[in-house]
Amino acid sequence: MKVLIQYKTSSKVREIADGQQLIDVIESTFEISRNYFSLQKYDADFNEYVDYEYPSSLEEKTKIRVVDSSPNIDYNYTVEHIDETAVSSHLEDINPEVILNLKPQWPLGIKLPIEDFSRQLLEALEKEKNLTWVQSSELVSHLANYAYKYKKYPNKQERLQICEELVNRFPYLKSEIGLGVGGWEIKLLNKLKKIRQSDPSLETELNRMKRKASSGIVPKRMKLNPEKGEVNWAPDHIEGEDELSQTTHRQIMIEESKKSISFQNKIKTKSLMALTFSFRRNSINNNSTIQYLKEQYPLFFQEEEQYDELQRLTAVDIKESFKEVKAYSFQLLELFREKNSDSLKDIKIKIEAILQSSEDENMKSSLGLYLLPYLLKEPVECFVEE
Repeated sequence: MKVLIQYKTSSKVREIADGQQLIDVIESTFEISRNYFSLQKYDADFNEYVDYEYPSSLEEKTKIRVVDSSPNIDYNYTVEHIDETAVSSHLEDINPEVILNLKPQWPLGIKLPIEDFSRQLLEALEKEKNLTWVQSSELVSHLANYAYKYKKYPNKQERLQICEELVNRFPYLKSEIGLGVGGWEIKLLNKLKKIRQSDPSLETELNRMKRKASSGIVPKRMKLNPEKGEVNWAPDHIEGEDELSQTTHRQIMIEESKKSISFQNKIKTKSLMALTFSFRRNSINNNSTIQYLKEQYPLFFQEEEQYDELQRLTAVDIKESFKEVKAYSFQLLELFREKNSDSLKDIKIKIEAILQSSEDENMKSSLGLYLLPYLLKEPVECFVEE
């Protein structure tokens, strides 16, 4: 049958077999995820669009409207004044509970991951054979992994939706007791519990802590920040972020990087750099080239973003650390100038010449650090490694 599909300002006529195929067609046509839209069908009697109960039957030449339900982030506002410290602090001190609420929507239409089934399992299902224990276990694992992509804790209704889709696709699996899917739902529930037991992500850890606290067991303090210096550390992806959303974020950052730094929207860029952090860390840990990072994350190479990235990675405010080093380096410089030693005479002459020719504070700070080996009477090789 032919249907007219409207999405924002675009309208497309598409050929579909039934309502079951509609979601796939919308995803491929408009390149949007099923997690971020709902559907409405035109009702001629009321001359109005009404919510479409997927996957109910459709008639020839039905009009379908796709309603965008993706997170509404305004990237186009103007910024008169930016408190850089407040922005950085906000991004680094995100409440974990807030992150956990950024969940993708449960899929509008359940799509069994049949492409992941083994050949033996698929053959048994298509020939309506009784499943062996191994095949049954594999089937439940695929269903659980599918659910886990969207929710770590799907409720009973959502678990039943998956099981009902299973028996709709393979009717011989339906039991004669009750709804016919109760046994599958229990197996799915137990498998999800097993997956969560080995999942170290933030959401499962917080839930474990809550259960322990409610039972009177005092949980260990959960460490949400990385260890200092763990350069290969990569956090879990924020719920709701996937490759599609990341592509959008990267494209916005690339366009923003083409502007002069003074005209870049700093709040926007800092927010997007935080949203793409986990994916960027994975790329770096997988030995991506510098050229690739420059193409995908051009803002990453700006000085301010380097400071922010180091703080996200090590939980250390590198600017504050530099301030502390600078204070000590000035003292080291003055201490060296007070030294009376024939062995240091030549270098003192050079240092004084540099100080008289420049008032640059950073240069003075660097000189103080440079002189540290001479003050401690240690070889320079003990402090500098090439």
